[in-house]
Amino acid sequence: MDNILGLSPYQRYSPLLLYSVTKVAAGSVYRAAAEAVNTLTSLDISHQTVGRMVRTVGDKYAQYEESQANPAFCGDEPLEKPKYLFIEGDGVLMKGQPKGSVEVHRFQVATGVKQIGKRRILTGFHVFAGFDRKHVLELLEAYLDNHYDLFRCTVLSNSDGGSGYTKDVFDKLAEGSRRHEHFRDRYHVNEKIRQRLGWVRKRGMVDCLHHKVWQHDLEGVHCCQDMLEGEASTAEEEENVRKLRAYLERNWECLTPLPLREGLEDCRKGLGTCESYTYRMKKQGRRWSYRGGLAMVKVISGLKNADLEQALAGDLCVMPLKTRKEYRNAVREAVKKPIFVPHVGTHQCRIANYGPSRSPMGQLAAALNW
Repeated sequence: MDNILGLSPYQRYSPLLLYSVTKVAAGSVYRAAAEAVNTLTSLDISHQTVGRMVRTVGDKYAQYEESQANPAFCGDEPLEKPKYLFIEGDGVLMKGQPKGSVEVHRFQVATGVKQIGKRRILTGFHVFAGFDRKHVLELLEAYLDNHYDLFRCTVLSNSDGGSGYTKDVFDKLAEGSRRHEHFRDRYHVNEKIRQRLGWVRKRGMVDCLHHKVWQHDLEGVHCCQDMLEGEASTAEEEENVRKLRAYLERNWECLTPLPLREGLEDCRKGLGTCESYTYRMKKQGRRWSYRGGLAMVKVISGLKNADLEQALAGDLCVMPLKTRKEYRNAVREAVKKPIFVPHVGTHQCRIANYGPSRSPMGQLAAALNW
């Protein structure tokens, strides 16, 4: 029965239950997940049990990712030959336990964009995340080698330009492709402008700079920066304008918008969607242990890749149709809610003696109590 249900030794939670509980825990705190499970099912689990389930599922998905890196995983399936391939990378700094911080490194791959109404959905989407950036890159490189033929593909990459996410990192990932175009992430550029120009009282000047940057008008950007230098009244404000000017000049080539790049007119915008696990991992002052945080990162990755259930079902025993009837009644009884019988423990009693301890009754009571 344990083999059929996929239960490991000393474990009484099926893969489906592990998947369901961790899916709830990926969107809320462990206490809320435990309360939801206890309310909607016949189970009675604690938030500590939910944490252990998440760690178990995270470890199994990490093993599944390692198996995917093996070329034998794909078998003889032909390599995909997409016209465009989108690659993005980002890092998130979160609080660790007991003190300090850890960084979540994340890379994602997509082959195109599908328009559904006003929404755009990435096709061929797959994400890799972890605390070790080098290992995450190795998994990504193995995935690209096992799934894609980049000989006639144009690779479009996007990042914030931080340490470990510079253009040369993506150049290595795009080796063998027909063409590689790197972009600086729009959100981070706008955030950098707002940080450097937070002191400006005339917000119209800041909006004008945003507009000129994304029009890729270098002369207009220089004009706006000259006006901002004239508005600066302290040495600190002048230094912020100087640093912003150097930042834009250093990344000017990567700031060219997609419609203005030659030969990419038919490419739909599919960059800038690298979500950073911020809400679940970072908000509300949460702190994570190394193993617990890594397990939650793996769980979220599996849910985004839509293969977490497949990773958990890999150890299940395939039951032949002929023997399925033998287990039907056993499974039916196993899923029934058992009748709760309170445990009363051991009853303790003694012989009452209302006379002298040396009397016959007293001696009998002493012997039995001993």
